[in-house]
Amino acid sequence: ARNGAFGIVPEEVNGGIITWNFWTFDIDESIVDRDYFLSFISTNTFDEICEKTSSGTTNRKYLDEKKFLKFEIQVPETIEEQRITVNKYFEAQKKFSELKNLSEKNEKLIKSLKSSILQDAIQWKLVPQDPSDEPASMLIEKIQTEKSKLIAEWKLKKQKPLAPIKSNEIPYELPNGWEWVKLEDACISVSDWTHQTPHYTESWGIFLSAQNVKPFQFLPESHRFVSEKDFDDYNKVIKPEYEDVLVTRVGSNIWECAVIDKEIDFAIYVSLCLLKPARGFLNPYYLALWLNSPDGTSKCISNILWRWHSQWNLNLWLIRNFIFPLPPFQEQVRIVEKIDELMKSCELLDKQVKQAKERSEKLMESVLQGVFNW
Repeated sequence: ARNGAFGIVPEEVNGGIITWNFWTFDIDESIVDRDYFLSFISTNTFDEICEKTSSGTTNRKYLDEKKFLKFEIQVPETIEEQRITVNKYFEAQKKFSELKNLSEKNEKLIKSLKSSILQDAIQWKLVPQDPSDEPASMLIEKIQTEKSKLIAEWKLKKQKPLAPIKSNEIPYELPNGWEWVKLEDACISVSDWTHQTPHYTESWGIFLSAQNVKPFQFLPESHRFVSEKDFDDYNKVIKPEYEDVLVTRVGSNIWECAVIDKEIDFAIYVSLCLLKPARGFLNPYYLALWLNSPDGTSKCISNILWRWHSQWNLNLWLIRNFIFPLPPFQEQVRIVEKIDELMKSCELLDKQVKQAKERSEKLMESVLQGVFNW
């Protein structure tokens, strides 16, 4: 328990044994009302008293009983006045609780709105279709041509062909110009790297893992290093590049995705999957929209195979076989632009809700201080 944590002993533990870390006192209810006392000890004023009467290091801090018991506090003279104060306190708490519930409700609504926007985006509901756009079927053909060229130039390893998409795998019909496609067939490559624990060093090559990726956020600032030799070996096989896409595939934060939007050199651990969208045919930001959408998240959850070292793991072969809706390239661009516009509005709403919540918390602190200020 934290220093200064108080509680009334219930009847069922009357006469129980406690450690020396806990003090016990009887409340003289002819002087102080029990509810008043319990209300007071939940205030910041009481926390400050505990802080002032404690001693020791940060991790081993103890209340000094002599200092604590000598500390004087102001109390309303009569029990009746104390009860009036308690009623004011409960009324303030009730109002604060209502404000807090409203803030939490608004935060959930904004989160739900964001999810709905993402789902609408990958279900062609945000922007109009243009019949003059080059259809996605042509994009898929051009992607395969580009991959064949890279294989012929020994720049890409040939993968085993994926099975065609079956009719029972298609969740819903798409509009004209859109196509269901597997991730492997829409990307130049879908891969990960070393499955062995790397030998970390004090400096040299930046090495990133799942902790560096959150939904729509590439966060390379906090990282570890590997040696120059290991770094070069990793990047001979798979080299992350600007506007590639990273997906977490191991751990508690599985299936969080972000576009690499910073031009830095780094290598990745097995907890990350690297998707290289076919440039000019698959917009990386559209791909990130689908991966982070309710549709993409549902696809992940339904395909988690097993726990690896007590962590959830998503098989790379399954990721390659995930199907997603591919619109014409020009429509992908329009969808991304629309999403950016709508998400900025959502972020503004979210900021306003958080600011209102902070103001209500400060107001509550002020009210409570006033209630017990005698």
